[in-house]
Amino acid sequence: MDELEPVSGDSDVDHVGEGFGELVVAIICSTRQIEIMKALSIVRPSGSRIASGEKTLEVRRWKPDLDPNEDLLIVENGRLLRDEGDEDDAGRVVAVVRVAAVRPFTPNDMAAACGSYFEEGWLAWELVDIRPLFSAINVKAARGIYELDIPSDLTKR
Repeated sequence: MDELEPVSGDSDVDHVGEGFGELVVAIICSTRQIEIMKALSIVRPSGSRIASGEKTLEVRRWKPDLDPNEDLLIVENGRLLRDEGDEDDAGRVVAVVRVAAVRPFTPNDMAAACGSYFEEGWLAWELVDIRPLFSAINVKAARGIYELDIPSDLTKR
């Protein structure tokens, strides 16, 4: 039998050959470490605007339960998640940020929030230490702040 060499690729399973009429598959054990991070999903194009530094305020009706030194992963997705438990499996990681402060949203905040209208009663989350990321991998987008398993080297770039 011929010696088999793995076909290069990013997947966890690579085709390495055929033998005895059956497909022989090698399981590649990944050496990547997985990290659990808190994440916030944001509808496109606002996530990309955060990643580029154009949008430095996120406006919500609720205050996040985050430490000022805690990283928050920004996941951009294509639709508004309205209902409790609503999720979108087509999210993309676009940035890691920190929320330095949360304060009342004012009309003067419109430009920093990339907002189109003002309404009383909202909170402005001041985003700092913005680190843009790129990943072609789809991840879960969900309502509120949620936990997401990601490769730890993704946030180190």
